[in-house]
Amino acid sequence: MATDTFLIGILCIAGISLTPVSAQFPALCVQNATLPNATCCPTPPGFTEPCGGPGRGRCIPLQNTDDLRNVPEANLLDDRFDWPTSFFQYACNCVGNFSGYMCHECWYGNTGPECNQPIRTVRREIGSLSTEERQRFVSLLQQSMEVPSDYMVLNTSQSMDPAVDPQFLNVSVFQYLSYLHYYVSRKTNFGNDSLCDDPTLMWPDFAHGGPAFPLWHRLFSLKWERALRAIAGDETFSLPYWDWIDDGGRCDVCTNDWFGATDLTDPLGRLSPESPFSSWRIMCNPPANGCHICDPYVDNGPIIRQPGANPLYRNLPTREAVDYTLSLIFYDLDPYSVRSPNTAFRNVLEGFANQDGPSIINSSVHNLVHSFMNGTMSELATAAMDPVFLVHHTFVDKLFETWLRRNQATARRLPLVGAQPGHNRNSFLVPFFPLESAFEFFQSCVNLGYDYDDIRTGEADDNTGKLTEDADWRSRRQHCLTVKRQRKAEMDNRRHILGLLHFDGKGSP
Repeated sequence: MATDTFLIGILCIAGISLTPVSAQFPALCVQNATLPNATCCPTPPGFTEPCGGPGRGRCIPLQNTDDLRNVPEANLLDDRFDWPTSFFQYACNCVGNFSGYMCHECWYGNTGPECNQPIRTVRREIGSLSTEERQRFVSLLQQSMEVPSDYMVLNTSQSMDPAVDPQFLNVSVFQYLSYLHYYVSRKTNFGNDSLCDDPTLMWPDFAHGGPAFPLWHRLFSLKWERALRAIAGDETFSLPYWDWIDDGGRCDVCTNDWFGATDLTDPLGRLSPESPFSSWRIMCNPPANGCHICDPYVDNGPIIRQPGANPLYRNLPTREAVDYTLSLIFYDLDPYSVRSPNTAFRNVLEGFANQDGPSIINSSVHNLVHSFMNGTMSELATAAMDPVFLVHHTFVDKLFETWLRRNQATARRLPLVGAQPGHNRNSFLVPFFPLESAFEFFQSCVNLGYDYDDIRTGEADDNTGKLTEDADWRSRRQHCLTVKRQRKAEMDNRRHILGLLHFDGKGSP
C-alpha cells in the first residue's frame, strides 16, 4: 500500500487507475524534462494545488539509493541509472491509497473517489473464457493499438544520451507499453558501435537477469490490465493467463481465434491474413550488433511467429521442470544474476538454470517459452509486441504467486544491496513513472487487487479441507533446508576458526 512517508530513505510513489497510462513520462510534464530542478507535479482536475495538496499529495525532491560503484564509468551516461533523475528532480508523493503522477488515481486494489473501497478481480486460464469473453479481450487489444496514451516515449535515435535534448513522441497505449520492455533492457547507447559491443562494459538490464525479474513483469501486467480496463470502461476486467505446462510442441493460443496462426505458406513466419493481429507492426527491432537505438515511428514489419520450428526449442516447459522450480525455498542467491545457482527460485523460474545446473542455452521455464515462439517474442527488445507475451507473463506471475504463498515469503527475501542496479529491494523499477519500488510487489497479489482461479500450494486434506504440502514438494523442501543448514554450519565453522564467532557478545569465543 502507498504511504505518506519515506521508507528506508526511498520515495514510494505509485500509480494506476482507470486512465490508459503506465510509465516513462506524462505528456503534461515532458516540457520540463531535463530542465534545472525539473518538476513533474501537475495539479489534478478539481484541485488547486500541485499533487492535490494536503490529504492527497505533495511535491518533493526525488532520491535514489542504487549502488553504482561497480558500474563502469562509461556506462554512467546511461539515463536509466538513478532513475529518473536524469529527467526530473521533483515529483508527487501521494498519501494513503492515492497514487499516480498527480495523485489522481488509486493504489492497486483500491477504487472510489477517496480510494478507500477495496476491489479484487480473478485472473482465469485462457481456455476457460467464453466466446464472448475471448472476443472482448481480443477487441480490447486491438483498440489499444488505436487509443492514444497520455504518456510519451523517448526517441533514443536522436542523441547519444537521450537525456540531452530529449525528443518525446506521442504513441498509442499498445506502442507505449511494449516500448517500455525495449527501453528497460536495451544496451547503453554509447553512440559508438564498437563500444556497444565491448564485453568489458556493462549491458544493464533493469528487468531481467536479477531479483526484480518477476516484480518488474508483475507491475507491467498490472499496467496493461489497468489500461485495458480504461478502454473497456470496466474496472472488473482481468487479464487471462496461458497455462503452457506439458503442452509439448503445441501452441494452443496460436490460432486465429486467439493471437493468430502462422501462415504456413510464408517462409518468414508471418501471421495468417485471417488473424486480427496480422496487421500489427513492431518497432525497435534490434540490430545484429552495435548500439540499439529506436525511433518508435519506424515500422519494423509485422509480428513473426513460428512456434516449435527451432530444433533447439521444440517443446514447451514440462510439469517436472515447473515442480522443481516451485520446490526451491531460496528466492535468489549470490551473485543475484544469470549466474545464480540452480537452487535459486528466481533464476530457475526465469530460465537461466534448471534442475541439472546452469541452462547452457539459457532456455528453461520462462525463457523456453520465448525461445519456443521463434520470432518477435524471442527477441528481448520486441518480445512485448507479440500479444502472447501478456498471457505468458500472467502465468509466470501465477507461478511466482504460488511460490510466495508456499513459502510465506516477504520482501525481506530481496537483497538490500549486492544485485545489479534496479534489482535491489528498494530499487525503483525502471522506467515506470510515477516511481514504484521492487519491494512493493513482493507480496501476495491479493494485496494488489487480484487473485488467480486455482493457486495450488499443496493438496486438500480430505478431513480438514485445509491445504497440505504434497509429498514430492515436502521432500524437495526438506532437501533445501538441509542444504541451508549445511551452509550455515560451514560458515559458522569458518568464523570460529577465524576467531569471529562470539558466544557472549563481548569478544570471548
